[in-house]
Amino acid sequence: MYGVLLSLYLIVAIALIGFILLQHGKGASMGASFGAGASNTVFGSVGSGNFLTHSTAVLATLFFIISLAISAMYAHQNKDTDKVDFENLQEAAEQMEVPSDKVNNDSSLQVPADKKVSEVKAAAEEKVEETKAAVEDKVAEIKAAAEEKVEETKAAVEDKAAEVKAAAEEKVEEKGCRRG
Repeated sequence: MYGVLLSLYLIVAIALIGFILLQHGKGASMGASFGAGASNTVFGSVGSGNFLTHSTAVLATLFFIISLAISAMYAHQNKDTDKVDFENLQEAAEQMEVPSDKVNNDSSLQVPADKKVSEVKAAAEEKVEETKAAVEDKVAEIKAAAEEKVEETKAAVEDKAAEVKAAAEEKVEEKGCRRG
């Protein structure tokens, strides 16, 4: 039944496309607005539309009805067969069989869990030590740069203080000379 509906669905879809492409637009000719196009209608000039319009409406209705029927059949089919219980995934995993050609019995690839954990732990500790050393080096570098900057600033301040003092003494002498 499902295959028959799919075949019918395809035929209706192709026919619908063909009928739509065969139709003329409403403004196809000047005489269409004055009733001159009534000669090609099935129902005469008083009818509600020509044969292509009615056929297109029927095909479109069939298209939607068949679409709904196919989707209902597909939903009902999947509901019965593909029921998955997400609550008990462990049971489902245990029920699955692994093909024997997919199982690798190479003992060199099998590592005891304890050995792997200790290797990972050792690698992590080594990385921590490397990071600590790098941080300590960077801190020492920053500290040395900061001390150097402090010394430069002290020297600059002392130089500026000496200049200001000399300028002040010079001003005092100039003022003292003018008064006396």
